[in-house]
Amino acid sequence: MNGRTPKPSELRIVLAGRHEARTALGREFGATDVGAERGAEGIARIREVTGGVDKVIDAAGTRPALGAALSAVLDGGTISRLGVSQYEQGPIGPAEFMRNITLAQAPAPPAPTSANCWPPSGRHHTPARVFRGLSSR
Repeated sequence: MNGRTPKPSELRIVLAGRHEARTALGREFGATDVGAERGAEGIARIREVTGGVDKVIDAAGTRPALGAALSAVLDGGTISRLGVSQYEQGPIGPAEFMRNITLAQAPAPPAPTSANCWPPSGRHHTPARVFRGLSSR
């Protein structure tokens, strides 16, 4: 966006998920689009809505989620993976390497990071609501 930080109202945040309580919470925190599709359908929907994305957050930690992130992110984009992967080897090869994608991964302890969250809606959030919502599996 012309080298400047976008305003919250300028962001397009696409959330992929099927769990109704979680996607409702995602919308409350600023998701502009929610899709329940998975696999090739989900990737096609993200590409249709956005044309490809600069940044992806993978909070699932599964191989299919990483595959979808790699398919949705634009060349030169960034994939941030939160939490611990549920596998030891991922689908990273020469094709992904040549796309100049930044792949970052870190554990996601909620206490140290939740106070620094910036909700796109500009409203304050209550971390306990998020964790209660996420634990209702």
